[in-house]
Amino acid sequence: MATVARTLPWYLNRHKVASALRSTWRLLFLPKEQQKRFFDSFDVFSMEWEARLADNPGDFRETSRKVADWYSVVNLLCSIGQIEKMYIPPRLEAGKSVHHNQLLYERMLAEDLRVGPGDTVLELGCGRGRVAYHVHSLTGAGLVGYNVDESQVRSAKDFARQRRADSLCQFHVRDLNDVPYPLQDGSIAGVYEIGAICYSTDLSRLFKDVHRVLRPGGRVSLLDICMHDQYDPANPEHVRLLSKTKPLVGLLRALHWHDYQRAFHESGLKVVKNENPSIDGLMVPMIEYLNRYFVLAERVTKVGTRLRLLPAHLSKLLTRFNEEGEAFVAFDRGRLGTIAQYIVAEKPH
Repeated sequence: MATVARTLPWYLNRHKVASALRSTWRLLFLPKEQQKRFFDSFDVFSMEWEARLADNPGDFRETSRKVADWYSVVNLLCSIGQIEKMYIPPRLEAGKSVHHNQLLYERMLAEDLRVGPGDTVLELGCGRGRVAYHVHSLTGAGLVGYNVDESQVRSAKDFARQRRADSLCQFHVRDLNDVPYPLQDGSIAGVYEIGAICYSTDLSRLFKDVHRVLRPGGRVSLLDICMHDQYDPANPEHVRLLSKTKPLVGLLRALHWHDYQRAFHESGLKVVKNENPSIDGLMVPMIEYLNRYFVLAERVTKVGTRLRLLPAHLSKLLTRFNEEGEAFVAFDRGRLGTIAQYIVAEKPH
């Protein structure tokens, strides 16, 4: 495993502190209508909504709106702490921070894409553009990022502009389900996503367009949900744990390996790697650490609310976001599935 430079704790990183302060300010003065849309968005992660999408995969507009409403607040909550990039990485090095493991994962991703200067890489679900910029800095490739949340795209553009990389790192508001993408056939050297494929309402249709835009030999990398065979949909406890985990991690569809396998086969993409790279196949230590952090933040805001130092809605937002953290731990520890399955596929020459 390639090493990365020693990383500072987030509270000693000037950029991260500034980002956390901006997000805190926005949360303090979050409009009531945006608060309402956030609380109303959680039903999109229900088992019932997932069944509805299975019956009508082409109807994704309302789903996209709710997902954007959820992310518009969650990205602010996440940027207060260690997950500004809004994903929990595979646990590649024990005893290291979430951020450190993110850097390790992104280096592995960049190496597996096999791209370089002059190439163009597409990121589906680019978030705030932090991963895109890191992949660009590692490879020299240009990046095009799509995201459904306009506020995150603005943040990604600002981030790239501040680093004078906006000519090579370009971001657009676009739903990943809105295919075909406005890209020429064979114009993309590599495609990747982190935690976004679960929002695909028609995986085969999406992969077929990824196949179209990729050049021969180009690769697509996924880091996303994969349900394991241990999960039994007839087991009430398994269903309960999945139902409670879905809204916590923003999981729209609980995809199984056979869902990916079928979509890859229908698109013509060939899988070259499929693994759970986390140590022992578990992410529990990082999940528990993040859960403790956000629970502590929730308790502090509740005290601040009681003392009338903070607005009441702030503790309500954190409480809703924190719900079911223990279920997520049990879901991972029981090996019912992982949100860090790593899959690399290739377009044949």
